[in-house]
Amino acid sequence: MIEVQKTGREGKKGYTKPAFSRRMLLVFICIAAVASIGLLVFFNKKTGDSGSLDSSTGLFEVKRGDLTISVTESGSIKAVNTNDIKSQVEGRATIVNIVPEGTMITAEDVNNGKILVELDSSELKEQLSQREIELTSAKAGYTDANESYLIQVKQNESNVTAAELKMKFALMDLQKHIGESIAKSVIERSGSDPNSSLDASFLLNDPNSLGGSASRQLKVLRNDILLAQGQLEKATDVLEGTQKLHDANYASDLDLMSAKLDVDRYRIQKESAEEALNLYQLYDFPKETEKFLSDYQEAQRELDRTKARARAQLAQAQAKLASARSTFETQQQRLNKL
Repeated sequence: MIEVQKTGREGKKGYTKPAFSRRMLLVFICIAAVASIGLLVFFNKKTGDSGSLDSSTGLFEVKRGDLTISVTESGSIKAVNTNDIKSQVEGRATIVNIVPEGTMITAEDVNNGKILVELDSSELKEQLSQREIELTSAKAGYTDANESYLIQVKQNESNVTAAELKMKFALMDLQKHIGESIAKSVIERSGSDPNSSLDASFLLNDPNSLGGSASRQLKVLRNDILLAQGQLEKATDVLEGTQKLHDANYASDLDLMSAKLDVDRYRIQKESAEEALNLYQLYDFPKETEKFLSDYQEAQRELDRTKARARAQLAQAQAKLASARSTFETQQQRLNKL
């Protein structure tokens, strides 16, 4: 370096520009060397690597290595994944035993059922006995409700069947009284208003159309009239003959009186038969006809009421069964949970 400087000074007069350029180049080289040394010293202090220091020159050996930067800052640490372990026992539960803090739990401990925390279960055991009693009671109630439901189903079937038979028998009584065809006509006529009274007089307009016991009774009453009429005519003829014989002194007064009594008797029989027919047509026949029709209509209404009661009773039985089933299932779930 001394030689370069001397050379520059010696050649100053003859070569001005080259000398200046060399000096500037020399200055840059020196600055670069000083900067390199400073950087080596700085990085060496940061890394803590003393390297191989040359005490005579104050230079360090350059090596390739990691650049460690330590930053000191306050803060808190939070886990990325957390799992909270909580007691699932409702209410308060006292801990009676727990593993020491810091105990390491392995997979083998988990598989072997190692107890980490033991809670006081005395109260739960008492509740368990109570729940078992409540479940037994609920099961009995459910069984009883189920049997009651099945009984109600059978009872409804019996009640409906009995009501149907009653209506059927009432219809048969009406048909037996006035005949099947007339009974159908009467039912259709009264079907629009079941509560209206029946005027049975129209049934007598054509007596031959009637059937059943009413027709037979009408025939008996008319036959009684015809028989009485025949007997009366015969007795009248006998009376006339007896009267002639009595006038000719061939018959006694007693014979004449007896013939008159026969005529009177048969006349009374005829009048009685006619009155019986009239009374039957005016009172007995309408009364019996309306009674049989009313019995049939009432049986029909009773069948409707029976079916309605059956539906209501079955709905009640179903509701009780559903409630008992729900109670039983709830008690079963509470027992399982406990």
